[in-house]
Amino acid sequence: MTNPPTTETDDVRQALAAAPPDLTPYIDGDHVPSRSSEELASVNPATETTLWHLPAGHPEDVDAAVASALGAFHDTHWAHDRDLRVSCLLELATLIEDYADRIALLDTLEIGIPIDVTRADVALATAFIRDTVAMLPAVDDDVFAPARRVPRGVIAVVAPWNFPFFVALTKTVPCLAVGNTVVLKPSELASASANLLAELATQAGVPDGVLNVVVGLGNVVGDALVRHRDIGQVNLTGSVTTGRAVLAGAAAGGLAPVLTELGGKSAHVVGEHAPDLDVVADAVAADIFWCAGQVCSSGSRLIVHERHHDELVDLLVSRVASWTPGDPTGTGVQAGPLGSEQHLRRVEVMVDAASSAGARIVTGGAPGPRPGFYYPPTIVIDVEPDLELFTEEVFGPVLAVTRCTSTAHGIELANATSYGLVATGWSTDDAEIDRLADCLRAAWVTVNPHLDPPSDPRAGAESVGWSGSGVEGGLPTLRAATRMSVVAVGRPD
Repeated sequence: MTNPPTTETDDVRQALAAAPPDLTPYIDGDHVPSRSSEELASVNPATETTLWHLPAGHPEDVDAAVASALGAFHDTHWAHDRDLRVSCLLELATLIEDYADRIALLDTLEIGIPIDVTRADVALATAFIRDTVAMLPAVDDDVFAPARRVPRGVIAVVAPWNFPFFVALTKTVPCLAVGNTVVLKPSELASASANLLAELATQAGVPDGVLNVVVGLGNVVGDALVRHRDIGQVNLTGSVTTGRAVLAGAAAGGLAPVLTELGGKSAHVVGEHAPDLDVVADAVAADIFWCAGQVCSSGSRLIVHERHHDELVDLLVSRVASWTPGDPTGTGVQAGPLGSEQHLRRVEVMVDAASSAGARIVTGGAPGPRPGFYYPPTIVIDVEPDLELFTEEVFGPVLAVTRCTSTAHGIELANATSYGLVATGWSTDDAEIDRLADCLRAAWVTVNPHLDPPSDPRAGAESVGWSGSGVEGGLPTLRAATRMSVVAVGRPD
């Protein structure tokens, strides 16, 4: 492996060895014993060694956490005191900066995301908190008396394993900012940084019970949480399979509204009038191979006009040559492991199935040496639209390449999926640019992203199909964590 860990990382690792994270439920401002006697092992995907153990979780843990959150919602000033919420959240951002190295290493050890990425995530997380606080005064701008926006109460946040701290925070903070309380259920594959988030929230002055964390299995803790009748909303980031289970559980329980951000099968569409192919190759390679493709928005499909196909594929193969695996705790590493052995096997099966069906692997295509769940950057060409590699999320460093004969054909292929999270178009022709922008079906559509199109932090987007439901981003996210209420107050003479 290349790039040995830095001294700073080694120092934090030694501290973790001396004091492993406490993964018992965090309820009412402190850790409490789990009602479950069963334990799960947290496995380092780069070394296949056990890091620490965590409780499997119990429905009674969920009951206690929800009761604590409900009590905090009614019995503290949190829901009604914006100044308190602003002060606590800004202090939380400062504390996260103080604990940045520990947070980054926890995520890297549990999931294998390169340390450079997890450190950047922590910086983005603190910026997110401050941006969220800055937007709070505008939450009610679209409301007219006698209507008002009020917090929903207790919100269940179900976070994924691939970006444990960042997603848990970006799902939780908007809920807290508008006055809700939260029960957070992190993935059993990566729970440590979520617990640390709750501990830091308490240090920041967030009242006891406002943020609670229960770790454990999804079919135990997650199911009990989304079915709980005191939950005011469920906010999930996860797979389509998990999304279906959560929607069914919520429907069978308290009928809480559910916001979901699920999978993606995002496409890059390179039109006939393509820009500089070196620029396109850099962007496509970074999009799919960053974090080993374990990103729901990864551009896992390349639909390229036939006149550019061979040249662009050659350029991409040349880019892959520099993506070498390494110890994710070392700086400068681009290719870390996949998150689990189960996931490694899934990626391998999907690539093998495409190859058996006639698609051609031009680079990669086989797991790396053990230990570690490494899978190399892989490019598969001649992927027909009826193959699973074209239609289903791989969640790995695998690019499926398909030819198109025209821009219209490319758009048709890009939209030929049940997902609709992100789509990217490439062209220098104005008419072609407009067609890509208008016709690609996704929540986030970008044409020529290397030109850095302007964005507005107030903007939000709705996913399409299997990619989820509800609005993500900016003010819409804050507003979604509230409900509309009409309050009419009569005053006697």
